[in-house]
Amino acid sequence: ATVGEGDSLMITFTAALSGGREIRQVYKIAGDSYVVGYQLSSTGLVGLVDNTNLDYTWNADLYQLEKDITEERLRTNVMYSQNNSDSELSQRSTSYEEEKIEGPIDWISFHQKFFTSSVIPEKTTGDAKISMEGNEGDMEVVRAVSAAFELPSSDFLGEGINMRYYFGPN
Repeated sequence: ATVGEGDSLMITFTAALSGGREIRQVYKIAGDSYVVGYQLSSTGLVGLVDNTNLDYTWNADLYQLEKDITEERLRTNVMYSQNNSDSELSQRSTSYEEEKIEGPIDWISFHQKFFTSSVIPEKTTGDAKISMEGNEGDMEVVRAVSAAFELPSSDFLGEGINMRYYFGPN
């Protein structure tokens, strides 16, 4: 389907479970935005899901988009914001980089030379972890990146977990 300017499209995936229980993922795509809305929710799972946090993990292979992969590797990074203060991994590193972030995050981005993919949770709990690895011998994948953080299960069991994704120019 094509979504025009001023229009939006909602896509819902529902896993129907026994006893009328279900898990829903809803994506909202606007025709004039690089932002995709996302909600994860459930029905009938109270008492079946413990009250610990849910683990969210996002792994991505960032493929070559520009002509010079060496230059692109130098400009590809994992960035994040915590308490409205931005940080990033060591951009020029060609080895495996990992950082554990204490406390909730505002957003995490996989940043390439001209394009960014970001996840922006409405609310997180606990700590986060980001990582980035480059394989100099791979001429297609610029870097393999990962982000992990915790989401409150109380939101999943209640009104739903809300996040936004941004896919677009820097």
